[in-house]
Amino acid sequence: MTTNELKMLRLQTESNALTAVEHDLLDVDSRIAVLEQQITDLTLLLGTARDWRTDVASRRDILRERLAATRRVVSPFSACPEDILRLVFAERARESDAKWTTLGTGTFNKARAQAPFIIAAVCRDWRRVALTTPMIWSYVGVPCFIGDSLPLVAVTRTVIERSCAAPLDILFEDMDDLECKAYTQILDLLFPHLHRWRRVELWSCLSDAPFTSYLRGNATLLEELCVDQIDTSDQWAADPAPFLVGATHLRTVRLRNSSLILDTRSLPSLQSLMIKTTSTMPSTAFWTFFGSTNELTSLVLDLNDWSTVVSGMPNIVEFPKLTRLHLHSYATSILVHYPTLLAAPILTELGLHNLPTDPALSLAQVLDKVPSSTRLADLLQTLCLSDNYISSTAGELVGKLPKLTRLDIKECPSINSGFWDALEHAPGRLTHLRLEKVGFAAGSTEALLTLVRKRKSCQRCSSFVEVEVISTGFTTRDKVELNGLLA
Repeated sequence: MTTNELKMLRLQTESNALTAVEHDLLDVDSRIAVLEQQITDLTLLLGTARDWRTDVASRRDILRERLAATRRVVSPFSACPEDILRLVFAERARESDAKWTTLGTGTFNKARAQAPFIIAAVCRDWRRVALTTPMIWSYVGVPCFIGDSLPLVAVTRTVIERSCAAPLDILFEDMDDLECKAYTQILDLLFPHLHRWRRVELWSCLSDAPFTSYLRGNATLLEELCVDQIDTSDQWAADPAPFLVGATHLRTVRLRNSSLILDTRSLPSLQSLMIKTTSTMPSTAFWTFFGSTNELTSLVLDLNDWSTVVSGMPNIVEFPKLTRLHLHSYATSILVHYPTLLAAPILTELGLHNLPTDPALSLAQVLDKVPSSTRLADLLQTLCLSDNYISSTAGELVGKLPKLTRLDIKECPSINSGFWDALEHAPGRLTHLRLEKVGFAAGSTEALLTLVRKRKSCQRCSSFVEVEVISTGFTTRDKVELNGLLA
């Protein structure tokens, strides 16, 4: 191949390469134009997105403000500092229980038991506060139940753990041998925290052979105690329950059908004591209760055997602050054999209930001791009677109490008309009369209405302000007439 041919071939190759480059350049220019158009479009979208973001941020701020306002209305947490909220929750835990106002009448309060769990489930903030506020975990309620006891034991364990060092209110409803295992498991959880017990009510049909084994330590915060049907008749001579040692704040004790022996000498603040037994209690055990009770203001005794109180009683029984005394059944023999009990300087309420059939312990015999104390006759303001038969003799004795303002008669099958006749001209300030579950002998209803009518017009007697009759023997017509006399 000649030199010219080589040059021509080379020229042709370079020309083809140039054409290809020019073609690629045109393609690049085209792609650049497309990309520039895309950049322009994306720039517009970016501007739109920035505008939208600004708008969304503004709406977000508005929605946040609305949400905060709504939370302030719905949830007090957002409106209250955390310490204030703790006080609110704690106050809820201390809220008075309408079903448990009187010790010995309590029933399981489901609402109170569930309250801390419900509070903790409202929201995250409330949960944090609830779980760190021991006071709201202060109620241990054990209801009667049938079935698996594990959930109840688990709930009790949770409450005890969350309560930390807070005082505990404990209520056990009736339990029998079927629930013995759960009973023991829960007691195993509770008794290590004996020093935190504040208000306790235990009901059980079980013997307390295992129960007494738990009672070790000091109940320093204990204020109220009710024990029912804890029977240890073979342990009457035992030492006083050791868990009451150091219970300097204990004010109220109620023992029903229980042979636990408590020593009041270790209870300097005891103000109210109620003892009810259905078995014979040795007098040495009974009078252990009265070692030193200078602060006692209310005493209720219900005994079924008179020898309990007439044997071994101290020569002098004085209760300088006693204002309320109720005696049931053979406990009334105290007034017959030891009338010095009525020498309390400020005794204003006396109750005599369910007197035994022994003629020596009749209502007339017992009330006859009342006028023997001039101090009592001048102070007694409230008299409560429950007896199988109330006659004119009782009315005459009641009429000898010049300061008497209230008379309550309950569960009396028959009230003699002579009782009301005897009260007709009796001096005094009797203004309130309450009759519950009573029966009226022949002419007794009319005698009562006559008494109300005549005392209303009596110059030297106080007229009745309130007369309440709860009895099937008192007809609607009688009630209408009575209300007319009181109007």
